[in-house]
Amino acid sequence: MFNDTLGHIAGDELLRTLAQRIQAVTPADAITGRFGGDEFVVVVSGDLAVGGAVATEVVRAIDEQLKADAAPTARVTCSAGVATAETGDSAMELIHRADLAMYQAKSAGRNRVNLHDATLASSRRREQRIKVELERALESNDSSIEVLFQPIYDMTRGVPIACEALARWNHPQLGAIAPTEFIGVAERTGIIHSLGRQLFRCALLGRRVWQGSASAFTLNINVSPLQLRHDDFVADLVGVLKEFDVSPTQVACEITETALLADDDRTKAAVHSLIDHGLPLVLDDFGTGYASLATLTRYPFAGVKIDRRFVRDLATNTQARAIVRSVVTLASDLRVGCTAEGVEQQSDFDALRELGCPMAQGQWLSEPMSAVRLRRLRCV
Repeated sequence: MFNDTLGHIAGDELLRTLAQRIQAVTPADAITGRFGGDEFVVVVSGDLAVGGAVATEVVRAIDEQLKADAAPTARVTCSAGVATAETGDSAMELIHRADLAMYQAKSAGRNRVNLHDATLASSRRREQRIKVELERALESNDSSIEVLFQPIYDMTRGVPIACEALARWNHPQLGAIAPTEFIGVAERTGIIHSLGRQLFRCALLGRRVWQGSASAFTLNINVSPLQLRHDDFVADLVGVLKEFDVSPTQVACEITETALLADDDRTKAAVHSLIDHGLPLVLDDFGTGYASLATLTRYPFAGVKIDRRFVRDLATNTQARAIVRSVVTLASDLRVGCTAEGVEQQSDFDALRELGCPMAQGQWLSEPMSAVRLRRLRCV
């Protein structure tokens, strides 16, 4: 991104300056080198604490240099991962562990140091097992991975008018694995595309069960940022809709603002292609991003979903009430749907109804359920 903003010459000069700064603050017997791109490796003698101290000094020195040199239009940060060599380790195994720790530091907020300790090692082993088990489950079309449906209610009539498809995985040995965990693993390891395809097919199979005669009942599916950047995503989605003879207008794609922040060509092309094929777009977790209003006006969204963190504080937090009231008013003025997520108790529901929110979903209204149970609910 630095090169794209200021040019490759400026980027190369910055790397040379940073290399000098790293050498200036590391021990005399340290081995320092550029590993590739914008990554550097420092090898020192000592335990994890020693490595952590050296890395902290390196990050501090680089941060000072970056603040002094970087242009206002280019925000540059530094993160470091630290690992110790074990008997029999190869150089690449050591670098791999340090790399994992570095990415943990990045995901935790950047400009920090993370150590590859026993906790991270255990987390890595679990992630590797989940990856292997997830691949096996997808290859065998394992029924332990399923889709449940959470109804979205019309607040005025008190009836379900749509539902959101939610992935669940109850592993035979590991037990129930949280969607945030296994979907996160799928995104980090590239399995998200095959997982997404299988979940969508499962959702449409469920739709056959609960759809009945009410054609206006919409199915909402969640779309990962990585799916949007995959060349075949839209074509695959539209192809499955044709296979199941489902109109694109009956399937809404829930997309978070973070998926659109990169504003890269692939993402923009995918979003516009979804729109061109007639699939409604819903901006998920609205109000939590850096530029929600700008994002909302960039594309013709059919609706927004108010993030649950605002809903859970409605009874006691005046700021949360003000935010929800503003979003409800904005959605009404823009003539787009508005759904509040995370309705967990009566007070949440009462506050949303008082604020005029037209739709809501959450455990208090209805938990996620099978297609058969949803059909029964709709027949009541």
